[in-house]
This record gives sequence, structure tokens and C-alpha cells, in this order.
Amino acid sequence: MAIDAERLAAIFRAPLGRALAWAAIVYCLVLPPAGASSQELQTAIQSYSAGRYAEALAQFQAVSRRNGGDALSHYYMGLCYQCLNQVASAKQEYAWVYYYSTDESLRRNAQYALGQLDRYQSKRLYQGQGNNFSQASAPVARAVQQEPEPAATGAT
Repeated sequence: MAIDAERLAAIFRAPLGRALAWAAIVYCLVLPPAGASSQELQTAIQSYSAGRYAEALAQFQAVSRRNGGDALSHYYMGLCYQCLNQVASAKQEYAWVYYYSTDESLRRNAQYALGQLDRYQSKRLYQGQGNNFSQASAPVARAVQQEPEPAATGAT
């Protein structure tokens, strides 16, 4: 469907038409072709599946920048951050998905992940490896309370 120059000029003269035309031009210039971002997303998912979380995170961030905030890439960024033990960043990404995604299953998964991270964080705060001082200090307290045994000496 070809449009002649006169019709195009008429569209640009009308205020609403001008705004819509500029929006269409910007849309076409800014967004990459769908196939390119889809391929990048698949490559990032493969990196995540292979356990290369830092590499996958960088790839998902690039996809998200190009697509203007793709919910699936944000969800996978949350997964990458979680696997890299960056809980605060993971929570941010899951919250983004929960509030801005239109995909109901992604929203449910993000909500579930947020709950899991909250539980993990609450247990990790004082009961994680090396941080549970109440249990670690119990044997020390018992040892201090016991009377020392007299040392056996050779002198009589």
C-alpha cells in the first residue's frame, strides 16, 4: 500500500496526524526487528540454562534495554541475580515483573519468588552459616562454667 506525497503532507499538516506520524517514525527507528531480540533472548536463556549466570544477566540486560522493559527478560534477570546470591537486586526484578507484566503466569511466578526470597532472607539474617552465634556460643558457655580439673603435677 503506497501513499502519495500529497496525502503524506496532509497527514503532517494536521496536529494529531503529525504527532501520530512522528510517533510511528520513532517507533520504527527505536525498536529493533522482532527476530533479532527474540534470538538474543534465546541466547540469554541458553546461557542461564548452562549455569553461566553473570553472562546471562548481561545478555538479559541488553535485551531489556532494547525492548523497553520486556517482562520475560526482567524475570530471568531476577533468576540470575538470585543464583548469584544478590537478593536485593533479584527482589527488584521480581517486583518489576509483578507490577508491570501483563502475563498472569509471569506475575504469579514473580510473586512466588518474592515470597521465597523473603523467607530465605529472614532465615539467613541470623541463622545462616556462621551467623548463628547463640548456638555457637553454647559450648563455650558450658566450658567456662565447668570447674577446671586440677593439673596433675609430679610434685607431692
